[in-house]
Amino acid sequence: MTRFRSLFAAVCCTIVVGCATVPTVEQAALLDVATTAVGIAQGATELNPLGPVAGSLVKLVYISGLVKRTAEGDRVVAALWTGAAANNTVFILTVTPLAAVLAGLAVGYYVYTHRSHRLF
Repeated sequence: MTRFRSLFAAVCCTIVVGCATVPTVEQAALLDVATTAVGIAQGATELNPLGPVAGSLVKLVYISGLVKRTAEGDRVVAALWTGAAANNTVFILTVTPLAAVLAGLAVGYYVYTHRSHRLF
């Protein structure tokens, strides 16, 4: 199990770093959902007040276009969800809450400041 955990963490870090260059909302949502699922499967607790199911439904509603999407809204959402995925990945790898939060904030900030204002 430790091998799987290390391999998964390495793959997730690679994906998060790759998506941090120009993430789409869809990539960010997928990363957040996937890393949350793995974290929960390994015994972590979901801290999203909506819970994992409702949180995923919110992502689905946003991505599907049932709500009006703007370039700035996509930029903010992509930053939040990519930061959450980075937080999850570092927590899975290290189980250190402070490192996970700092990584999530850093990646989210990077994505927000470096993502273009174009829609999709």
